[in-house]
Amino acid sequence: MGSGSEGASPFRIPHSLYAIAGGQKYTASFTGLIIEKTDLFLRQKRTLDLFLERGTITKAQYDKSLGDLIEKMGMRDYVNTEPF
Repeated sequence: MGSGSEGASPFRIPHSLYAIAGGQKYTASFTGLIIEKTDLFLRQKRTLDLFLERGTITKAQYDKSLGDLIEKMGMRDYVNTEPF
């Protein structure tokens, strides 16, 4: 995307919603909520990325905000926080 953050994606995207649901079968409305939550997380992360790229926030502020976002949205299992 030319955002300056080239390389491997920090996200482990499951191969299917079945994988997200931990192997359980759920209704379409439940899987729809998972998709909405993931989309919201990615939009909020992109906003943080843009703030960092433009110098609006420091790297320390970015790391803290992203960590808080991951925790509050329950995305810890879907985000690779290990350095590349």
